Amino acid sequence: MTIRLIVHVPRDAKPIMRLLQEYAKDDLKIVLSLGDKDADIKASSLSKMSRQRGKSGHLMFGTEFTGMRHSVISNPSYFEDMERFVDHLQRAGPAYSYKPHHLQNLQDYIDYYHILLDVVADRIIECQATHMLFFDVPHLGYDTIFYQAGLALGLKPLLLTHSLFPRKFFSMRTMHDLGNFPVSENCNSPYKIEGSSNLDLFYMKSIGQGEQITGRITPSSLLNLLIYIALRNPKKILKPLWIADKVRRMNAIYGAFPKWRDPFAHFFDTSDIAYFEHMAEFEQRHINLEKKFIYFAMQLQPEMTTSAIGQKYRDQVLAIEDLARVLPPDIKIYVKENPKQMGFARGPMFFHRLSRIKAVEIVPSYTSTHTLTDAAVAIASISGTVGWEALCKNKPVICFGNTWYAGLPGVLKFNENTTWLDIQKISVDHNQLELRTGTLVSRAHNGILHRNFMRELPNFDKPTNEKIVASTILSLLKGELDCTFSSAG
Repeated sequence: MTIRLIVHVPRDAKPIMRLLQEYAKDDLKIVLSLGDKDADIKASSLSKMSRQRGKSGHLMFGTEFTGMRHSVISNPSYFEDMERFVDHLQRAGPAYSYKPHHLQNLQDYIDYYHILLDVVADRIIECQATHMLFFDVPHLGYDTIFYQAGLALGLKPLLLTHSLFPRKFFSMRTMHDLGNFPVSENCNSPYKIEGSSNLDLFYMKSIGQGEQITGRITPSSLLNLLIYIALRNPKKILKPLWIADKVRRMNAIYGAFPKWRDPFAHFFDTSDIAYFEHMAEFEQRHINLEKKFIYFAMQLQPEMTTSAIGQKYRDQVLAIEDLARVLPPDIKIYVKENPKQMGFARGPMFFHRLSRIKAVEIVPSYTSTHTLTDAAVAIASISGTVGWEALCKNKPVICFGNTWYAGLPGVLKFNENTTWLDIQKISVDHNQLELRTGTLVSRAHNGILHRNFMRELPNFDKPTNEKIVASTILSLLKGELDCTFSSAG
């Protein structure tokens, strides 16, 4: 039977998709593609609600209510799915984008969700799709809606995602499978883990560890302020006192943080000023590392690691509240904010909730994550890489979301029945960790999905990589190859 595929095609994946079609011949037909203008549907036009068309026009043009969304809204997960979509679509909201959509309130989001569901479900049925392919866990709004509608309509999904293991990527059928692989399965090739080493991650190279000299306002931050005024509030250009006040406050913020922390280098919104002014209050705190504490590493929002695989704990304060509920009075929770976080999802109520938790202490941004990990009783995270770093150092880990390392020794997946005794029982057997990690690596696939991971490899053969990845995807779609993670795990 011919695979009739709906696929979200990121720019990096275009050569892979061309090879996939070449290898599959008549066994596969792409019936609908999401991506840039050369795809059937211009994906970002759905999340930003713009009129930009793809190769086959705009998804919304000429449509009317058909009732096809009924199969989705009758699912038991309907409210959870809708809430997740709203969270994902906020990436294109005014607080996070210079060219945002214009949804104002919850009802706007609900209305748009129902409209999109109906149109997307109708389009899926019309093109007679049987499978869908994503080159990452859906988390951008437009991919989220196709994923949810496709699942409800019985399409067979395939989700791919990068791994931290060199030249390897993971696969799964649903986002809930992430981290699940057979407990009984063990390979004979343990993966060597150097416990004392810290990961050298390309996306964290600009992040400093430890106290450093403070910064000063940068040309890029001033440019972003001007872009904000031009696109959002052009009348402010005639109010020099307003601009001067913003520049003064921005400069004070730079002077409160380490030089590597560049608050407004990539984006400016007035809400970000309030956020950084509040965070600056914690920069002079002294943290006692002799106390017993659990290190909670906050994660970036909005991002796939929280919005998608965090499940209900994309609300990170909820995770901290639930953790504090089971801890004895003498155990603190040291919370470190993500060094790339902006004011989005960090309003006054966020910090008010945190301040009500007696066990919580927010540590300065310059505090070394490695020092915190070494001194902590355990490390807690939604799904962050800090958990894997902790395991490598034989430190117990509490994870709240779905993460690739959740099935490894030394990790406790937090749930409503977790107790302090459960946390105390977590231990890391390094030999077992290497064996299980070896099993996981053996289930991963050869190849690299995203160009950012290629830059770290000298003499990388891109054409060969594309051929290997395309061949693997075809085998996964045909069911000839097992996914890395599965619900049976």
